[in-house]
Amino acid sequence: MVVEIVSLQSNKEVVGVGEDVDFSVETSPIDYYNDINWSGGGLPATQSGGQTFTTSWNTPGTKTVTASCGSSSISKEVEVINGLTVVPRNAYVGVDGQKSFAAWTFENGSAIDVTSSSTFTTSKGDFEDNVLTASLTPSDSIGADWVKATYDDVTTDADYDCDLTVFEVESITEAISPTNNTNRTILGIGETVTCYTNPPIEVEWTVSGDGGIEEELLYGLFTIYLAEMSPGNGTVHAKIGGGEAVRPFSIIPPESISYTKLYDDPEGLVPWVSGDKYLAARTWFKATVNPTTVSFYNAKIYENLGSGTTDEWPDGTTWNGPNGLIGPIEIDFKSQFPDQLETAKYNSNRLYNGSSWEHFTPTFPIPWVYRDQSGELVPFYTAFSARYFHHGNWKTSVMVDYQYGGLQGPWQE
Repeated sequence: MVVEIVSLQSNKEVVGVGEDVDFSVETSPIDYYNDINWSGGGLPATQSGGQTFTTSWNTPGTKTVTASCGSSSISKEVEVINGLTVVPRNAYVGVDGQKSFAAWTFENGSAIDVTSSSTFTTSKGDFEDNVLTASLTPSDSIGADWVKATYDDVTTDADYDCDLTVFEVESITEAISPTNNTNRTILGIGETVTCYTNPPIEVEWTVSGDGGIEEELLYGLFTIYLAEMSPGNGTVHAKIGGGEAVRPFSIIPPESISYTKLYDDPEGLVPWVSGDKYLAARTWFKATVNPTTVSFYNAKIYENLGSGTTDEWPDGTTWNGPNGLIGPIEIDFKSQFPDQLETAKYNSNRLYNGSSWEHFTPTFPIPWVYRDQSGELVPFYTAFSARYFHHGNWKTSVMVDYQYGGLQGPWQE
C-alpha cells in the first residue's frame, strides 16, 4: 500500500530557543502513521513513527521539520528567536507588490508577537504600519536590502532584521526591430520574448491570459514567453518565497501592408521585345507589414486569392484571374519581405485592339490574411492596385487574341 502525507501542521510558527513546537500530519489513507519518519535537527533531531512530533532548538534561525513516508514527504519551517527579530528573516517582494512584516521578541522562555507596538524601517520603499508599500525599485542583488523593527527602544541589527530582495521582471524581444525598442511589451502575433528577473533570481515562471512559456523553462533565471497567433493579452509571473513580480504583454494583429518601389529589372526576364523595346519588365518592391511598432516575423501571412477573380476586357468580355492561397510569406524582423511584379516600367498596361493600342490597367481585390491561433484565416488588408500584388506576373503578363498579335500588360516605351 502506498501512503501519502497530505498535510503537515504546527501549533507555532515563531518560537523562542528551547521552546517546544508540536507538529502533526494527516495521511491518505487516514491513520497510517507507523511508517512516518520525522527529522528537524532539534531536540530530538528525529523520530520514527507517530502522527505527532514535538521538538525544540537551542539556537536561533529558520528551522525545517520534514515528515516522510516512502516517496511522500512534506516540510514546514519554524522561526526560532532569542531576542527582537523581524519575521520573515528573508523576504522577496515584487516592485509592484506589498508585504506585511511582524516583530517578535523573546521573554520568559517564550516568543511574543510585538508587531502592533513596533515601528518598521527599510532601505527600500516606505512602510504603512507593518506593510511595505508598492512602487519599489529593484535591489542591487539578493538580500541587499533590509527591514528593521524597533520595539521598546531596541532596534534589530543585521543578525535579527530581514534580508530583503525587491525584484522585477524585465524582457527582451527576439526581434531586434523596431530599433532600440526590444524591451517593449506590445508584441506582434507570434513574437517570442525572453523574460528574466532583476536582480537575477531563480524563480517559478507561469503565465496567465493569452500565450505561454516553454515547458522546459518553468523554473530558473529566465523563461521564454510565446505570444499567441491571435490578438490578446498575457502576463508572465515570477514567484519566489511568497513574492511575485509580473510582466504584462499586449498582442496585436497586422493591420495593413505598405510598399516601396526599389527598382525596375527588365534584364531579369526572358524579354518580350518589339524591335528594340522591351514588352516586359520586372519591378521590385519592399513590402512592410504594419504597424511597424512591433514585429510580425513569426506571423503566418498569405495572399488569399480564393476561387479567383473576374476582370473585364475593354471589349466587354471577361476572364478569370488566378486562385488559391499564396504563402506563408517569409518575413524578417523588420516585418518586411521582397515583392516583385512583372509589369511595365511605368506600371501601366495597354491592349492592342487591332488598329491601335489602348491603355488598360486591371485591378484585382486580393485579400491578405493571417492564420490565427485556432488555424483560421483572418482577413486584415485588401490590395486594389496591380503594383501591390505578390506574384503579380500571374495577373498582368497575360497573352490575348493572337490574331491581333498583341499583349495585355507590360511594355517599354
